[in-house]
Amino acid sequence: MSFGRLPGLGAARLSPARLVSAIAALDFRWVLLAVVFDLSVYVCHAWRWNTLLAPVVRLRLWRTVQSVYIGLFANELFHCAPEK
Repeated sequence: MSFGRLPGLGAARLSPARLVSAIAALDFRWVLLAVVFDLSVYVCHAWRWNTLLAPVVRLRLWRTVQSVYIGLFANELFHCAPEK
């Protein structure tokens, strides 16, 4: 989801003070766990690409993780949706 859609979801009605208090009330152990699981998805994608490309070329896992991350980030930046 892009940040351009946030006002439509109620972010415009959220006061900065409430946002700061909500962030302060977070249990950051859960946030850390969510970050670990989110990053592990990129490792799984990279492993899948390495498995697919193994007959052709041998790549390091970390380099493939970087490539997957860059590709997904670029996909979020440049929405290449087909024209209607």
